[in-house]
Amino acid sequence: MRTTGVWGGVLCAAVMAGMLFPATADAQKPKPPDHLVYPGLPGGQMRADLAAGVFLCMKYGNLYADDLETGTTRWTAPVSLSQDDQGRQRGGVLFGERISLVYSADGTVSLLDNGTGGEVWRQRAGFFGGGLSHAQLDAGNRWVTLHYKTSAELCEVASGRCFKVSLPSGKSFGVFWMQDGKAVVLSELLTEENKAPTSIQLWLWEPGTADPVKGCVFDSPKHAHVSGTFPGGGAVVTEYTPGSAGEMIQTVINPRTGEKLRNLGDLREPAATTRRTEDGTRLVKIDNVSSAVEVLEAATGAALFQITPPEGLKLYPYVCFRSVEKDWLMGLDRQNALWLVPVEENGAPRRILGDRRFLPGRVANIRPPHLLCQEFRGNNSETNTLVSIDTLEERARWNATMPLNAGGWPPMLSETSGRLLVGTMGQEGNQRKHALTLMASGAEVPLLEKPYRPIALSRDGNYLVAAVGDEGPVFLLDDTGKSLAKYNSEQRYSTGPAAFSPDGRRVAVFHMPRITVTDLAEGFPARELTGQPGTANLYMYRENALCFSPDGNLLLAGTTHGKALLFDANTGKLLHTFVEERRFRDRYVQQQRFLSSLEGMAKDLLGGVTDRAKRAPMITCAFANNGTLALTIADGQILRAWSVRDRRLVRSVDPKLPEERDKHGSINNQILLSPNGDYCLAYNRNGFGIASLWNTVGGQRLEEYRFPEGARLGAVAVADDGKTVYAMIDGDLHFLPGRK
Repeated sequence: MRTTGVWGGVLCAAVMAGMLFPATADAQKPKPPDHLVYPGLPGGQMRADLAAGVFLCMKYGNLYADDLETGTTRWTAPVSLSQDDQGRQRGGVLFGERISLVYSADGTVSLLDNGTGGEVWRQRAGFFGGGLSHAQLDAGNRWVTLHYKTSAELCEVASGRCFKVSLPSGKSFGVFWMQDGKAVVLSELLTEENKAPTSIQLWLWEPGTADPVKGCVFDSPKHAHVSGTFPGGGAVVTEYTPGSAGEMIQTVINPRTGEKLRNLGDLREPAATTRRTEDGTRLVKIDNVSSAVEVLEAATGAALFQITPPEGLKLYPYVCFRSVEKDWLMGLDRQNALWLVPVEENGAPRRILGDRRFLPGRVANIRPPHLLCQEFRGNNSETNTLVSIDTLEERARWNATMPLNAGGWPPMLSETSGRLLVGTMGQEGNQRKHALTLMASGAEVPLLEKPYRPIALSRDGNYLVAAVGDEGPVFLLDDTGKSLAKYNSEQRYSTGPAAFSPDGRRVAVFHMPRITVTDLAEGFPARELTGQPGTANLYMYRENALCFSPDGNLLLAGTTHGKALLFDANTGKLLHTFVEERRFRDRYVQQQRFLSSLEGMAKDLLGGVTDRAKRAPMITCAFANNGTLALTIADGQILRAWSVRDRRLVRSVDPKLPEERDKHGSINNQILLSPNGDYCLAYNRNGFGIASLWNTVGGQRLEEYRFPEGARLGAVAVADDGKTVYAMIDGDLHFLPGRK
């Protein structure tokens, strides 16, 4: 056994720097990782600085500067992030030409040299009018604008002069520099925030002169805000209707008189995303599907030219920046390499970062030997891609426009049929809405759309289990949407989970307090497994609480009462009940409620000396060793392997994970199994304690890993042979060595 330092590379340096220097932007030179890492793109906050020769991005509280030609990380710097009482982020990074702005809520503001990471300017703000909420680079990087709760401070970098401004009303306001870099427009909201109609008072001010001068009042029946300025002295106002389907109209007005100078159109066109260049002179319209680009003159709307990216290059619609006196777009090719595309007629795209290749999207699921990645492109457009985990080559792709826009459930894949089941959510008043979409790889039109919540998909993709809303009932459907069986629950919010047998013969559904097995055969015969002794008052909600043996003849059901029930799936007979005697602290404590928090603290203290204050654990389950072992996992704390033949306890795996709560009051210990159940990774999602890899069949502890506290752990998987652990850590995919 050995201990692997997962963070011996780039991320370790950045995280350690953040722990040592939490309020500064001291750059660090990282060490290369000691294992394979596929980096993930940071999303919209990235750009290239061709003058400094670096690619800049912000990822999970760290600024990265990578050499534009080789991809080697030159330096990293921590960024102190926090949230205000309304959950809004405080602190961040703004990228400019040759310099980057780093700021934190405590008022520290620094400018770093993009080439070296060295600090070239610092301002320790004096909290003029409240805490620092936002900072930005303005007027060609000549000015730094600091936004406070009820005021602003404008700092000229070259001279060190600072000018403070506030409004007579004492309200908060926006600051927008005119294109000439001499004056600013101030926008004051006169009506209630986040409500329509909207009235905005505009002011004009030249730093260093007297008080701001009142301009016009802009009235709109919609939600509205000032979003920038326009060449020639105009202010850009955005009017919008909340929701992804609503309009987002931009209009240029005279800030003094309110005269409408130009209509910039709807930014929420279903098929395209429109951006203004940094100097405001051109509009760049990117097709959301083909990535074809149309460039327009902003002042008149006249078409200037079109850009056709190289075949297979997918542009990022929200990335448009200026460097070395050119405007640039950025995109990934089919090999997941990053390219720059100049916004000019007949311009030549260029690949950057050497041979580095990125993940094609957010990794939603790791299914060795594949990754399932998601990408959201606005207007409810979603792309799911199945790629080889070793080569990142694309194996399948699903494009669809989702019915709802508030995220949803992890996608479910049938690899044998190439079908993908995706669930989305949305809010309508006080009611939560659900929708499911079943897609075939490469198809333009979904196979099935229904206003249901997806629960399970069969291996062949021909059947699915779905619920009506959060409460049920639950239905077994075929791929046309036809209802084959209905399952009712006796209580609200108590539907699911469900599991299909690996051999495709049957499905098991929990609908409180019952478990029903339905054969996927003519007539769809069903048998209820509950109602016999030992099956009363069952409750389960984890998706891996139900599982079939590999041959489909046995069903294992884990409950919230510390028990796992083994059934004969053919007859429905209860064969045995596996009981977990250990007790653990409650996984969740409601931190927001004072009395609940006190109760949780008391239980935690009492739990240190006795198990009497602890509840029976929640059980999840699986089969291992070709179905000869039944595995039970209690609260992500301990795993037990039981003989299926004689029901005896064969061995226990106790990784001794700490029962430590995060800042939200949760204990996030997990024991994750390989697909065949023969190996498991025990870890804490907050990085508390030591993660460990185990052989569940033999009981050996094979490997240890140390994840740093505060790291963001996403999808995790263990290979069937136990030789590799795959872990998404702070947006990057790490290949960690497993058993020898």
